Parts: sequence; structure tokens; C-alpha cells
Amino acid sequence: MSLDELLRSRIVRRIRPNRRLAISSLTRARRDIDTARTLIKNKKFDWSLAVSYNAMLWQEERLCSVKAIGRQAQKGTWLW
Repeated sequence: MSLDELLRSRIVRRIRPNRRLAISSLTRARRDIDTARTLIKNKKFDWSLAVSYNAMLWQEERLCSVKAIGRQAQKGTWLW
């Protein structure tokens, strides 16, 4: 599905770019990656997977805030 189709179907919407949110999200993602590395060293593989996944979500939020696209969390609720 193209961006135009997503915008038309209201799955995403354009928002103002938010540098502060982008930096905050990137900081959280880096923290989670460091935590995941520590968990891997301690052989806590299940938790490292969960933390790594969380880091990926923060990166996605950063990308959307930089590209000025909000996504719909559930009907009627927009993130960012």
C-alpha cells in the first residue's frame, strides 16, 4: 500500500515534524539496545528479544515523527 493510499484510508495522517520526539525516541531505542546486549551476555535470550523488539518500535516512532506521519493505534486514536 502506498503512502497516498494510507493517507486516503486514514490509516496514517500527516503531522508536524517533531525533533524533540525523534531525539527522545532514538535515545530510548539506544538504551534498549544496550540493555538487550547486557541480557544476551547474561544468557537471558527471551528478555533480550523483548527488549530488542521494543527498541525497534521506538525507531519506528522516530522515523514517523521525522517523516511527519502519525499512525492510528486504534479506531479514533492517533499516535503522535
